[in-house]
This record gives sequence, C-alpha cells and structure tokens, in this order.
Amino acid sequence: MNATVYLKHEISAAHWLEGYDGPCVNLHGHTFLIEVWCKGPIQDDGMVIDFKQIKDILNEYDHRTLNFVMDVQPTAENFAVLLLSKIPFAIKVRVWESGKAYAEVNLGDL
Repeated sequence: MNATVYLKHEISAAHWLEGYDGPCVNLHGHTFLIEVWCKGPIQDDGMVIDFKQIKDILNEYDHRTLNFVMDVQPTAENFAVLLLSKIPFAIKVRVWESGKAYAEVNLGDL
C-alpha cells in the first residue's frame, strides 16, 4: 500500500542572484520554510520515509551560502528542483522565501 507523508521544516541560508537588476544581487539571507510531500510504498518499518532522513537532507543547506552548493542560480525555484531531486519519494517541494512568496515544483513538472 502507498502512503503520502508531509514535512514542514525551516532552514536559514544566504544567497545572491548573479546579474539580477535589484537588491537581490547582493548577499542576503532568508529563513526558508520548506514543505515536502513524499509518496511511496509503506516499507517493512511502517514508513514511506523516515522524517529524520528528510530533515537531514534539508539541514545540509542550513546556514550555508546556496551559491556555493548549487550549480545553478540559487532562486527559490531552482532550490525546490534541487531538493525534489535529492529527497527519496518526493513528489512535491515548496520553498517559501518569505511569508508571502514561494516556489513549488511537482514531480510531474520535471
């Protein structure tokens, strides 16, 4: 049987947007709220994926400068794509850059 699990987690990270025409061209930080949906078979341990495993992946980016750990422009959109590709069973990732703005990617969008 399949199940969907959901996790909400915050990390703090810095970035700048190379060539951007505005203040985001400068180094600045965000407290990113990240939401992750994972769907898959319930394993023998009773879980699709351990929430700790998801948190461990997200925490790889905590207190980091995203420009130094991403191969593309570190926008919220690209960060969401990266996380979706790294988290097993992930079907959707939403990256909130502020309380008013987020980027979302779904497995079907890639």
